[in-house]
Amino acid sequence: MKAAALWQASQGGLRYGLYFPLAALFPLPIAYRLAQIWGRLEARRSPSELLNLIRTNAASVLRSEELPATDIGKQFFEVMSCDQIDAYASWLYSWHRLQRWVRMTGEERLFTAVAEKRGVLLLTFHFGGSSLIFPYLRSRGMSAHLVANSLQRTREVGGGVQYTFSHLRFQHIERLMDREVIFVGGVSPRKIHRALAKGGMVVALLDVAPEFVGLKEWKEGREVSFLGRPARFPTGLLSIAARADAVIVPFFGWVGADRHRHLSFEEPCRAIAPSETLPVLVGLLERYIRHCPGEWHHWPAAQAFYRQAS
Repeated sequence: MKAAALWQASQGGLRYGLYFPLAALFPLPIAYRLAQIWGRLEARRSPSELLNLIRTNAASVLRSEELPATDIGKQFFEVMSCDQIDAYASWLYSWHRLQRWVRMTGEERLFTAVAEKRGVLLLTFHFGGSSLIFPYLRSRGMSAHLVANSLQRTREVGGGVQYTFSHLRFQHIERLMDREVIFVGGVSPRKIHRALAKGGMVVALLDVAPEFVGLKEWKEGREVSFLGRPARFPTGLLSIAARADAVIVPFFGWVGADRHRHLSFEEPCRAIAPSETLPVLVGLLERYIRHCPGEWHHWPAAQAFYRQAS
């Protein structure tokens, strides 16, 4: 068991300490290519049970014509590797360099929401591109708080190497945004509300099940149709945004066939009641999953959303 832990740590050290930092030195399309190669190698070393779980979960909710032509189990690792490249790229380069390889869609929707002079909840999902949103915001003169899982939870799930990587990433985001990272738990709801109520911006994820943040059950959640089945999603963020009279701007990211990062802002919506807002947001998530299913990070644990449904 100790040998296995040491092997895992050495692999993590190689990934985060050498391969990805060196890969990120190249132009983003080449870096993504190198990340995809690493992802395929990692898929080969991964237990077959994990690959089969990803395939089974995807096949259980997607139509056969919606499944990607390539193996979604292997594609999962490629996508995760590209996301980690983004974190290093945002450390190494300014937006002036990065924008050559990032395709933006719907920027006017974000600008319209900001012009309202209300708080903005920049809501994303477990798709890619969240690391690159911060140099982009800075280039447009905007700042935002990131809402993130606690570092203690990161250590429990990913170990010491993942903890160190996340810790350095959060420090970089705080310097870039000149805003603190708000960690889930404790007084985080009050911090999020205060930021939004003052007209600030908050970047957060919606598709999070309790076990991902170390909880045993929902504190606030609501059942909604997701990929043709009843599922349960959190509503805490939406409730906070409603109390702060904030505007919600959903955004998604993915790596295209051209190996450029694509970031798309969707139509802003006012945070009213979670019962009205949640189905719209989950519907957006479903649309993107059906369009590019390999990009969703939650295939290994997709059943968590259905287990939590009543």
